[in-house]
Amino acid sequence: MRSVAATPIDFHGVADVEHGAIQAGDVVLAFHTADFGGPSDMGISGGGTWTPLDQKTEDEWATRIWRKTGTASEPATYRVTQADEFTTGTVIILALKGADPADIIVTKAAGQVAPAATPSTASGLEIRYGAGLTNVAVTWQQLAGYSGLDIQTPSRLTSATIAVKPYLSTTQLPARDLNPDPPIVDKHAFTIIVKSSGGGTTPTPPTFPVSTPGRGEGHIRCSVHDLLTGDYYDDIFPSGLSLSRLNSQPGAWRGRLDLASRVEARKIAEMFPADYGDMTAGPGRLVVHTYRSGVLWGIHWLHTTDEGQDARGNPYLDVSGSTLDAYPLYVAIEEEIGFGGDQLQNARDLISHMQATAASNIGLGLQTGDSGVIRLLEAVPGPNVCYGNILADYAKLVDGFEFVVNPRIVDGAIIRSLEFGSPKLTGSGVHTFFQGDDGGTITGWRITRSALAGGTRWGAYGGTPQQEDATASAAPVKGALVTTPHVAAGYPIIDKRPTHPGASTDQGVVDAFVQYWANRAAGAPPVFSFEVTIGSESTLGPNSIGDQVRAVLDNPRYPIKADGSASFDKGQRLIGWELTPADRSAGGKDKLRLITETGVEE
Repeated sequence: MRSVAATPIDFHGVADVEHGAIQAGDVVLAFHTADFGGPSDMGISGGGTWTPLDQKTEDEWATRIWRKTGTASEPATYRVTQADEFTTGTVIILALKGADPADIIVTKAAGQVAPAATPSTASGLEIRYGAGLTNVAVTWQQLAGYSGLDIQTPSRLTSATIAVKPYLSTTQLPARDLNPDPPIVDKHAFTIIVKSSGGGTTPTPPTFPVSTPGRGEGHIRCSVHDLLTGDYYDDIFPSGLSLSRLNSQPGAWRGRLDLASRVEARKIAEMFPADYGDMTAGPGRLVVHTYRSGVLWGIHWLHTTDEGQDARGNPYLDVSGSTLDAYPLYVAIEEEIGFGGDQLQNARDLISHMQATAASNIGLGLQTGDSGVIRLLEAVPGPNVCYGNILADYAKLVDGFEFVVNPRIVDGAIIRSLEFGSPKLTGSGVHTFFQGDDGGTITGWRITRSALAGGTRWGAYGGTPQQEDATASAAPVKGALVTTPHVAAGYPIIDKRPTHPGASTDQGVVDAFVQYWANRAAGAPPVFSFEVTIGSESTLGPNSIGDQVRAVLDNPRYPIKADGSASFDKGQRLIGWELTPADRSAGGKDKLRLITETGVEE
């Protein structure tokens, strides 16, 4: 928006109205509301040809919206006509830069709610306009994240408001309550969508060149790059390396860099400067690409270093980082946002909104596809309200979804692909690992059960409904209690009372949330993890989260049964992994710890 200006007209049939700054090519909109007459009684002139865009007529009063293209020599004022000299009215002139005058979308409705509307492109401006008749001073709702103004005639007979905000997706824009205070009876509202002149596409993330090990290099390679541009810095050779990837939460990267050699120390200082004021590199700006036998196993954001000296007097630099889904946890929203389409499209729109700013565009490619679940995603700026928190909480709702960042190589470029599964991430792969008296691929296993992690009586708290009486006390919505079969079997009551992630005030939604967790974490649910060795040609790869992993054990705890079958033979969904490259104790093979989902047995 380049400018907005408003003029009240009190008891005039003809009036000159003001406008703000206008440049040639701007889209100029005029919003005219009059308390008497119809659209045929309303006109505007000056600065070229005005074209009627839309109108709405009520009982003896109306609003008419006009459009024109700005010129290099606009007059000082425009002239507006109304029914007669006893008519009052308001006129708001809006000048939009970089806007497309074609295919402007308008929706309208009686009342104070500007209706929903769906953009045809992924970039432009949404405009909310409300108007009504009254005889008292009126204040309209100031929509968070929007800019605009209110106007009322000196006689207080006609009042209007306008609010403008950019949009960045093709998802339906939700209805907005313009909420005049005090309430007025005669009113109506519009939503107008003006697309950007560039045509409007979802912001395109940058692509990154592929860097793979060359001949003679080891089977593990760690190359360091710029987070935003992908520019290559250098390779590093950490000891004690481990990296992980997890379902719907950040994985980790850890390694130690030896600084005993002055040559190596100077090389590492180019990536992690010893001068803390040097902003050409350093923690927070870098990512590491970790390859195993030429396959890209992970891209991790390097955000923390810890340097010191070991017991032998050798300096070192410990470096740690997280998978790229950690980054949105540290970018706060600065305006109210709302998306009202399919939940996966809303998630994509949320990340697109973050990446619309160049300095927070980390190149996440967004997997297409819908879930069939339509629900609103809304957020308002506040303490620690970041894109990542919003995404994680939104995904956790009943009938929600899971997500993971899978780096992929497509047409010679690295795609940092944010991928979704609704309600869960699922893959087609099945990977079998076994343990027996003569060895096997399972080198270690762990099954943790804790009654403190689960519960035998589940409830939940939702949000607190708004009260019409400001003096009345309010309590959050409480979900109906669900007692698991463990209590009838003799278990004591062990209570769990989580808070609904979306703070819903809908009793049915909160009840469904309770039932979901009572089914998922009843009693003392087991958590399985297995350490396996994998060769260079293992069927299980870095992007296998969601695949099925089958573990077969033969040991004193889980012996072979009398019929020769394994007493522990379970197939479960993979929800995370941690890779530790080979060292001497591993017999030359890399070790992979697999984390599988609780209670998904085949």
